[in-house]
Amino acid sequence: MDSWMTMEWKDDFLTWEPKEFNNITILSIPHTEVWKPDLSIYTSTPDHALFPTSNTRAVIFPDGRVLWVPSFTIKNRCPVLKRQETSYYVCNIRMGSWTYSLDLMDIELNTFYVRRIFYYRNGIINCVVTEILYDDS
Repeated sequence: MDSWMTMEWKDDFLTWEPKEFNNITILSIPHTEVWKPDLSIYTSTPDHALFPTSNTRAVIFPDGRVLWVPSFTIKNRCPVLKRQETSYYVCNIRMGSWTYSLDLMDIELNTFYVRRIFYYRNGIINCVVTEILYDDS
């Protein structure tokens, strides 16, 4: 599944006063130049588990907010069922930090559904419902 995810966090080391820097209020830099959450897709195939390293840029604001919207492809492991067993499949995608616990990196959701604005049917599988669940365990 080709997708992208909007991620935003605050880095106190990336703050500045725009007045002191020619009123610059936004910076766009290579994502490789900033700290990023080490998100991983736990249910992915091993070669696609760690989160993307697409050639996108990070946007930095004077208050230290960092916005990064990487594109990536999810190759997820889903249960294999025979067509006669059910008329639908449930495929969960689990993700989270690879190394940080929730007390060190709290993940907050800004939505509880997956937007399918660019979703294309493939003739075999139809994505009917999406939802996002937060599990803090």
